[in-house]
Amino acid sequence: MRLPNLTAHSYYIGLLAALIALFVVPPFFDHDSFVNQLFAIFIFLTFLFSVLVISHSKKLMLVSLILSTPLLLAITQSIFGIGNASISLLYPFSGMAFVLIIIIAMLKDMFSSSEIDLLLIVGAIVLYLLIGQLWGFIYLAIEQFSAGSFTFDLEHTAGLKDQIGIFMYFSIATLTTLGYGDIAPVSPPARSLAAMEAVAGQLYLTVLVARLVGMHIAQKR
Repeated sequence: MRLPNLTAHSYYIGLLAALIALFVVPPFFDHDSFVNQLFAIFIFLTFLFSVLVISHSKKLMLVSLILSTPLLLAITQSIFGIGNASISLLYPFSGMAFVLIIIIAMLKDMFSSSEIDLLLIVGAIVLYLLIGQLWGFIYLAIEQFSAGSFTFDLEHTAGLKDQIGIFMYFSIATLTTLGYGDIAPVSPPARSLAAMEAVAGQLYLTVLVARLVGMHIAQKR
């Protein structure tokens, strides 16, 4: 990594904490508007720490900031309870582009690392969760532009189908190939992307384990 280890550790650990909070904390609250505000706050924290993680590359940081403008506007609106239809339609695409840049930058740093340390392990976990976040934005975009692409359990999830949180949950369930059946892709694009995410999740773990084992053997030698 190009950043000093102490600084990089802080950024990566902060990003990991924000991602875990994003997936874990909001579901424990029932009030819809407050849940949306919580999601917005934690997405903003993941945005902040993501930018810090790639701050060693000024070009990437500038591109990510430009692409994330609709995302930041949508986050601000959610936090303060303001609604704007055009921003709401754009922000999933902005989120997708931003997270994709972060993933590419982190992959480049991880695979250029020559030794296993805490930074590499935390980065690997963060990347896995970022993949889940990326597909969450993708699923939300699909549902927004093609309503009915997913079916929902009418008793528990029907009222949440326009919220990013429910697609983050579905994304993690798909990434881990868990799948409870409460949400299901029904349109061809949704099914195709869900299948791609499941494969990507397994390939990531396979390649990562092989990489870590190879680096461990090399270090011992």
